[in-house]
Order: sequence, then structure tokens, then C-alpha cells
Amino acid sequence: MSDRDASRSYSQRALTAVGLLVLALVGLYLLLYLANVLLLVFAGALVAVFLGGVARYLSDYTLLSRPLALALLIAALLGISVGLASVAGPRIVEQAVQLADRLPNALRRLETIIQQHEWSRRLLAEAPALRDLVPAPTDVIGSITNVFSQTLGAITRVLIVLLIGIYGAVSPQSYVQSIVMLVPQTDRSRAREVLHALGRVLRWWLVGRFVSMAIVGALTTTGLWLIGVPSPLALGLIAAVMEFVPYIGPLLAAGPALLVALMMSAEKLVYVAILYGIIQVLESYLINPLVQERAVSILPAALIAAQVIMGVLAGPTGIALATPLAVSTIVLIQMLYIEDVLGDSVKILGEHSERKRARQTAPR
Repeated sequence: MSDRDASRSYSQRALTAVGLLVLALVGLYLLLYLANVLLLVFAGALVAVFLGGVARYLSDYTLLSRPLALALLIAALLGISVGLASVAGPRIVEQAVQLADRLPNALRRLETIIQQHEWSRRLLAEAPALRDLVPAPTDVIGSITNVFSQTLGAITRVLIVLLIGIYGAVSPQSYVQSIVMLVPQTDRSRAREVLHALGRVLRWWLVGRFVSMAIVGALTTTGLWLIGVPSPLALGLIAAVMEFVPYIGPLLAAGPALLVALMMSAEKLVYVAILYGIIQVLESYLINPLVQERAVSILPAALIAAQVIMGVLAGPTGIALATPLAVSTIVLIQMLYIEDVLGDSVKILGEHSERKRARQTAPR
């Protein structure tokens, strides 16, 4: 090869490398720019996994067809939601309004207590006043339009997620086949296996979360009612919803209850703190082990790191969906890297038996 040919070949490789780097940077920019949209699609996929899994279970154990089972499931969920809203809805709304009225006073009382100590006064001098966390009436009036626009945006996002979930649950194989067609024919069987594993792990993760949310919500509501804390239903609902986000969610859920207890007495504050501590101990050492025996268990450090990263990239929506994203990523690494590249046998998340799959590689 002449020097000219060698120089031309080197230039082509350099241009190819630069082009790939530019494409990677553009792809990363688009990924970050469209993060919220992609998260909505992922949330819709979670809904599809849940509805599709339950519908398939009903179809397998009854004489119902899958579309009919899905239609009955959606109707049942709507009926249950309407029933709960009619029975407990007014009570929850009333307690939520009372809770919203109590929290500003609780924040002001907390600031007064902190101001009694010199070290805390210095700390507050460098930080925003707690009363600044409570909007003034003029600010509330001035932000009514913004509140309505945010509410409308939230409703629109929920509808989009539900539509994606319902259409995805109606015919999941069509979407799986569409994705599989994007890979070479020799790898389509493996791609289909990976997609099924992702659906399975997300389905079991949702089962584990829903069970934990129901137990924690019931325990919190009952405990606060026995202690005599106002608005136990509203606070229990907050605890149940925040339980969807492991580790970070329960810590945030305890804040409103502690503030309400602070308004009553120091004794109530101690009781509420003990109650939430006991519930977290039960969750960590009893509820989660029992649930995760059949569901999905991953390392706490990995979950917290994923929540922090997604919180920085996409805000509260990223934090809420960080755990299922982390679970999906782990499954992809296990199947596409540990099994296919390294050739090792590994227990895939969401499976309940050790997989013994011989590595099969085509001759090169």
C-alpha cells in the first residue's frame, strides 16, 4: 500500500470515528431533550404490561378471549375507582383540605422552635425562611392560571399514558413483532426472548409495588388513627402513593405527618416518628422480603443511584420511574452482556429459577 493510500485510509477512519462521535452526541442530546416524552411512553408501557398481564391471566384461567378479558378488567377497575371515590372520596378530600390548612401553621411553629437555639438561628439566617415555603394569598391568587394550566397538562399526560397502555395491552404481540423486525433475522429469536423477559420483570415489579403500597397505606392510616392524628386517611394515602418510589418516597411521606403531629404536641410527634419508623422496619425486614420472594429484588444502592440520576435528568417524573428503568436496564445487561457476551449463567430478574442456557455463537 502506497503512502497516499495509507493516508487516505487513515483519513477515512478518522472521519468515520468523528462522524460516529457526532451521531452519539446528537443522540444523547435528543435523548435528554425528549426525556419527558420518552418517560411518558415508558409509563404507558408499564400500564400495558400491567393490563396485559392481568388480562392474559384471566384469559388463561377462564373461557374469556383476551380482548373480552381486557375489556372486563378495565370496566372492573373503573367500577372500583368510582366506588372508592364515592365512598371514601369526600372523606379524603375533606381531610386533604384540612391537611393543607394545617401545614402552613406547622411550618411556622417549626420555625419558631428552631429559632430558640443559637446554632439553628445561624443556620436559618443562611437559608430561606420556612414561612417562605408557604405562598402568600396574593401569590396564590396570582398563580391560579398557572395552577389550572399545570393541572390540564397533568391530566393530558395521564390520558396519554392510559391510551398507550390500553392500546399496548390490546395486542402486545404486534408491538413486540414490530420491534423484533428491527434486528437481523439471526437475532430475532433472542430479541423476542429479551422483550418477553422485560415484560415479565416489569409485571412482577408492579405486583411487588402494589402489594407494598397497599400494606404501608393501611398500616399508616390505622396507626395514625389509633394515635389520634388528624387526617389519617389523607396521610395514609400519601404514604401509599409515595411507597411507589422505594427509599426516597417513604422519607418524603413522613414529613406531612410529622408536621401535623408537631402542631398537636411533642408527645404526638414522638409517637408519629416511632410509628413511621416501625412501619419502615416492617417494610424492610418483613414486607419486602416476603413480596420480593416472588417479585423483584435489586440492591438498594443501585436504586438510590438511579433515582438521583433520573431526578437530575427529568425531575419528579424521572424519580418516579427510575426504579422500573433500573430494573429493565439490569435485565438487558444480564441477558445481552453477561449471557451473550461473557457466556455466563445468571438468574434473570423476575425469574424464579436459575436459568441454564448454553451460549450459542455463530461461527465467524
